[in-house]
Amino acid sequence: MSSTDRISGSLIDRQLSDSSADKGNVSGASIKMGKKYKGKTCVYCGNALATSMDHVFAREFFLRGDRQNLPQVPACDGCNNGKSQLEHYLTAVLPFGGRHSTAKANLEPVPNRLSKNLKVRKRLYVGWGKSWSKESGVYVLSSTQPVDNKQLERLISFIVRGLAWFHWQTLMPPNHYLKVMALTESGDRAFEKLMSHPDLHTGVECDLGRGTVVYKGKQGLDQPEITLWRFLMYGGLKFSDEEDSGESASVICAMTGPAVMMK
Repeated sequence: MSSTDRISGSLIDRQLSDSSADKGNVSGASIKMGKKYKGKTCVYCGNALATSMDHVFAREFFLRGDRQNLPQVPACDGCNNGKSQLEHYLTAVLPFGGRHSTAKANLEPVPNRLSKNLKVRKRLYVGWGKSWSKESGVYVLSSTQPVDNKQLERLISFIVRGLAWFHWQTLMPPNHYLKVMALTESGDRAFEKLMSHPDLHTGVECDLGRGTVVYKGKQGLDQPEITLWRFLMYGGLKFSDEEDSGESASVICAMTGPAVMMK
């Protein structure tokens, strides 16, 4: 991912001045820790003692009726606060590119969120544009908005660490290797082959919020720190670079492993 890409979709044309309000739970809200997790290490940094429970995927990503049974993990205050800042930005930007069945409903709370973040709202107004994108083999003209992919990468890094602990009780060490990438169709095919490697467990597959977040993960048989993840958010957000090269990416993937993997 570059530092700034664009997301495209028909929902971007909706007026940002809509006064719809979201009175549900706010992203990053901490939850009183139960006895089950008392004394646990924060799964995000792998260092500090956890002080609360955190939703791996912020509740604001989902409709109110789809927020039950979301993955939760122990987290420290520092990581919880840092992750919350990323969530406040991304829950106000990513829904514009939604393509899943509840995309329009997911967009309704966004104007209220933007009213509390005038800097982001102004950037969306200024950055609005048009771009050609390939849809089912046909090029169509779509509206686009800028998105800070560095913030998305950082959030996915938090999410990957959280899911590794939630599904397999694997605590990633602070210095482990973690790489996040946005994949084109050809890149996704290559990554799917990598995920079918015999040295990986069968893994997990989950659909949260009726297509709002769909992910699957695989873990190494002999090295549990090795994990591979594939994410499809909001039905497959279309990411394209600022130069409008015509090639877009819809799948976000991540890989983790021992630090020696970087060498």
